[in-house]
Amino acid sequence: MELWEIKANALKLMFADSDIQFSKEEFENGSLESNGNTRDKLVRMNDSIRRAIDLYYQHCGQFNRVAKVYLEEDIDGNMTNILNLENIQDFGLPNKININFSFRGIVKKVENIPFHFDNISKTIMIDINLIGGFYKYESSVFDFDLFYRMTKENLPNDIEIDDLVFDLNILNIPEDIQRIIPKYIKGELYEEDEASIAKMSKDEYIQFLYNYNRKFSTFQTKVKSTFKRG
Repeated sequence: MELWEIKANALKLMFADSDIQFSKEEFENGSLESNGNTRDKLVRMNDSIRRAIDLYYQHCGQFNRVAKVYLEEDIDGNMTNILNLENIQDFGLPNKININFSFRGIVKKVENIPFHFDNISKTIMIDINLIGGFYKYESSVFDFDLFYRMTKENLPNDIEIDDLVFDLNILNIPEDIQRIIPKYIKGELYEEDEASIAKMSKDEYIQFLYNYNRKFSTFQTKVKSTFKRG
């Protein structure tokens, strides 16, 4: 859904008896911003949407994905012990790593190998001594399956109130969650008008998150911060 649609649905919930249509044209021509009642709600709406998305992550977590990755090489073309993540745009946190080896008819997989993750630099380092001597081979004969949690995305901090066509789909927020975000917006912004109704709307959004059927994988989520050496 585009940002204006989220806002339009929220305004409809708060001004159900209004003659305003809350159309895209009314957003574009500035009539909603010039209206004292709707402008007061609009200026606070982006922050309310951000908090609704924060609650989504709090209650529903992050999607799990898997990607094929390889070891980085240094300036001399030698393999390092660092996984190259440059092609993963949505990387958040690693869950587990498998190594796949194929050479001269020999095929082998080692699952759930130990690794160290630096959350500041977003760097994943492999203990080469624990992957069965694969390190002596060329990098072309082995690769890694990286199971990871997608990064948490939210509205950009610099987004403008009139940025109407920002698409929430690029944040990887499920559309059924997007459709109910207006409930939370009403719950926050309608408190001065009808506190009890506002609370019911906010509670409905939170209850929806509690009951949401998360289609996430059950990968191992424990990240080893140190290597175990045998």
